[in-house]
Amino acid sequence: MVRDRIALFTETPEIREEAMRIMRISRRYPVRSIDYPEAICLSIGKALGITVLSENGGAYASQYIYLRGIRVWRAFEVLLELYRRGLIDVSEFIRYQEETHHRFSRRDLGVLGIGETV
Repeated sequence: MVRDRIALFTETPEIREEAMRIMRISRRYPVRSIDYPEAICLSIGKALGITVLSENGGAYASQYIYLRGIRVWRAFEVLLELYRRGLIDVSEFIRYQEETHHRFSRRDLGVLGIGETV
């Protein structure tokens, strides 16, 4: 779409099969299981080697537990990458939290050297 950086995908039988496999695997672990829409996104991410954007805790944890080779970023990782590239400053993390009413964890904020009072 925009400079070949965004694309829309439809399910294929292979993607659907992989999504079902991911859902089955996710139910074996003591973290939030992955539902079908997230599993589709993870399947596509795996097939194409692209980063999946998700706030789903199960999807995020899966990359460390049972889906090696899939990278999942939450809003925090997106903002962190922009920060590391010098495109935003720490105030954008604060702004994001204020505007979305979504609070980043103390551990995440510790990466930036700022506390939970943000």
